[in-house]
Amino acid sequence: KAVDTMTSALTEGIILVTIVLFLFLFELRSAFIVVISLPLSLLIAFLFMDYYGLSANLMSLSGLAIAVGMIVDGTVVVVENTFRKLSSDSHNLTKFEIVTQAAKEVVTPVTFAILVIAVAFIPLISLDGLAGKLYKPMALNIVFVMIASLIVALILVPVLCLLLLKKTDHADNIVMRKIKNFYSPILILALDNSKKLFVSIIGLFLFCVVLLTFQGREFMPTLKEESIMFRVSAIPGTSLTQSINSAQEIEKFILQQYPKEITSVVSMIGRSEKGETAQPNYMELLLTLNGKIKNLESLTTDLNEKISEKFNYLQFTPTQPIAMRVEELLEGVKAELAIKVFGEDQEQLNKIATKIKEKISNVNGVEGVELESQLGQAQIKIEPNYLALARYGINIDEVMQVIKNGIGEEEVTEKIEGVKRFGVVAKIKDAKKDIDSIKKITLRSSSGAIVNLEQICEVTVTQGASFIKREDLNRYLVLSIEVDGRDIASFVKEADEIIKKEITIPSGYYISWVGDFKNMQEATNKLMIIIPLTILLVMLLLFMAFNSFKKVGLILLNVPFGLIGAIIALSISGVYLSVSAIVGFIAIFAIAVLNGIVLVSFIDELREKYPHTKLKVLLKDATLLRLRPVLMTAFTTLFGILPLLFATGVGSEIQYPLAVVVVGGVISSTILTLLILPSTYLIFYEKSQYVEKIEN
Repeated sequence: KAVDTMTSALTEGIILVTIVLFLFLFELRSAFIVVISLPLSLLIAFLFMDYYGLSANLMSLSGLAIAVGMIVDGTVVVVENTFRKLSSDSHNLTKFEIVTQAAKEVVTPVTFAILVIAVAFIPLISLDGLAGKLYKPMALNIVFVMIASLIVALILVPVLCLLLLKKTDHADNIVMRKIKNFYSPILILALDNSKKLFVSIIGLFLFCVVLLTFQGREFMPTLKEESIMFRVSAIPGTSLTQSINSAQEIEKFILQQYPKEITSVVSMIGRSEKGETAQPNYMELLLTLNGKIKNLESLTTDLNEKISEKFNYLQFTPTQPIAMRVEELLEGVKAELAIKVFGEDQEQLNKIATKIKEKISNVNGVEGVELESQLGQAQIKIEPNYLALARYGINIDEVMQVIKNGIGEEEVTEKIEGVKRFGVVAKIKDAKKDIDSIKKITLRSSSGAIVNLEQICEVTVTQGASFIKREDLNRYLVLSIEVDGRDIASFVKEADEIIKKEITIPSGYYISWVGDFKNMQEATNKLMIIIPLTILLVMLLLFMAFNSFKKVGLILLNVPFGLIGAIIALSISGVYLSVSAIVGFIAIFAIAVLNGIVLVSFIDELREKYPHTKLKVLLKDATLLRLRPVLMTAFTTLFGILPLLFATGVGSEIQYPLAVVVVGGVISSTILTLLILPSTYLIFYEKSQYVEKIEN
């Protein structure tokens, strides 16, 4: 289902991008060249996927869906420049010379722009843990498809332009003429008030940064699997027979109550092949739905209330199969958020965990707190009476031998038949029938007297641990927490403060937050190191392209301006800041740099050709000439990501924050590239004449 959702979004994105390309170019031949680069780039990306062993899954296909609008960026710039030159006064040159010249003009900005996009996604490739497993395939696919698009744009597209495009009299169609008529006076106004505009945008960006600090944070949105699973816990010590009877009763009850919605119920007692060891008092219920349920959340809540009321001696926790198994494999807990209490004594761990449960149960957003019951297993305790042993002349080793072999069924010897070995166990008949049977076990003293075990040992039944969990050689107990209607980060912050203020944790005991919060912390800490290094690498690429630190700063100034719309879109939508949203910010960073490279490189080209032209006039002309490729790259990215924004299938909620950020960021980035970048260029170079030369 998830793969179908991403495949549908990818297909819809390709169709929308094709429509956008035709509207801007208004010419079938040039539109065809750009459109044909889409499937070719995707096919090359699939070859890379096959070579590196990447499967077509939710995350890898979403990488292609995100990049579908950016795939054509390089091709758009090459085709648009060729189309414009064929339509301009280049009648003295042959078609081959025009196409060659057009391709040479844009080869450097296109190459560096696409390399910057690929480099921008390095932080995601560097992630490890769960975040790495999820987002590395996406990032790799984006890198693969961008490299493929560069190959197509620089090798195939110029050949297709030579074969298919013709010389025309007018480069602009009716759509572009109307856009330019609307845009020109706004651009002139921006250039006339460049300093005021720059200061205003800086102020707006700082406001957005403050706004972002109030945004809730989570690791990633919950994947809606369109399935229901219940974790069911009974009191420790519950027999396997009793658990099987309870499972059968629950299955019958659910199928009677919901015959239309639920087709079958499967109960699992024990553990999965790669999961935590489970006692007979724990089971899982997997419900198979009929596929026509409109409100799954309402059904889950209603079902949980009914079975909890009917079987009030059991504890039910609703979850989803994939999510639960991933959480269990990663941290050994079966919840999105949990507290591990570490220490030595089992009873003390239980006391600390109980106090924590009482204190955080009333925190806003808590839907349920489940304390793992490790205590409660009945145990037989045999404690030697040393005075009685001395009186009867019995050694403690003799008692231990009877307990180990007769009751514990430890092997006393081996029987060897060829290469086969069989353990031999000497059982005491009816020794484990009940506690009285153990008490009546007889031993012979050194004097020959026969004594019962109860005469020399105290045999009692006590409550002990049903199981013991360890991590890094330390015992721990798990407190599982279900949070709803609130972001994980703010909840953990508030709950952690309450625990520190109101609960005294003894020396040698400590707590650790695990689950989504830990994953989010690990991913954030890794990104905080890698992202600055990536920006330095991008700066190096830009310096190689322009050989000027001033121009590097000019282009990178375009990035925070592009983030304004992304932050506003995130705040308005109410979406939490997650790794998925961070991927969107990385995409906006790449798009903003791409637009900056395309525009600045063309401005430099015109300044070299016309060194005596007034800078403000030259900036106006350069921006108007580059208006179409900038708009085309922006709108192809925008419409390529729109299907992810409106997708409703399985897996769509994972990519929704990303789509929100990209849509908001593309809109602001495009507007500010076309208004702020020329104005900033004017501020940087207004008082200096053009003296920079492109060195061979």
